[in-house]
Amino acid sequence: MKKLVAALVSLCVVAAPAHAASLRFDAVPQQGVSAVKWLGSTKLVQQRTLGRVSVVPRGLERGKLAFDVEVHNYSDRSAFFGQESVDVSSADQSLAPATAWDAERDARRKATWTRIGVAVAMVALVGLAVAAGGAPTAGQSLYIPSAPRRAAPAPDAASGTAVPETTSVPSRHLYSGRILVERPKGALRGRDLSLMVRFNGEDYPFSYTLSEA
Repeated sequence: MKKLVAALVSLCVVAAPAHAASLRFDAVPQQGVSAVKWLGSTKLVQQRTLGRVSVVPRGLERGKLAFDVEVHNYSDRSAFFGQESVDVSSADQSLAPATAWDAERDARRKATWTRIGVAVAMVALVGLAVAAGGAPTAGQSLYIPSAPRRAAPAPDAASGTAVPETTSVPSRHLYSGRILVERPKGALRGRDLSLMVRFNGEDYPFSYTLSEA
């Protein structure tokens, strides 16, 4: 019976949602790019003739990599900016963008499958217990331990408005928003992460080294 209980606990641990590993973003020194500590992260700022762009990594949000991007239009004309203005890549992987709605949908889907997995594991092991010890008779009870408790994950920080498809930034104005991209595949051990922001006809490259803390 002890082995059965141990097997039940093991299956429940596997089926229960795992904590998302915290990520560490180390800024890579670049000429013309200044780095400052900003709200617990490293903000990279780059200025050119027609504008200024800053990037702040926000770690994982609903399973996606999140970055706050701010653009400041120095020119005398409006400039367009949107999700398609930012390319994020890691090694040879191009990380696909995701809207806030996509990320929320994926998070709900993962939570649903996790609950189904726990339920299936419990039902299967109840059947094994009955088969091993026979059906409980009157006066007998079958002990089924509850799934191990896990600390509730910290709620997502307020993300504000995700970067829409396109936004017109007037002259002498700034705009900021959060972009979400897919997490790189494979282990994250000193993985190079590159962001290319295109704004007002100018390119703003940024680089980080991404690791699991």
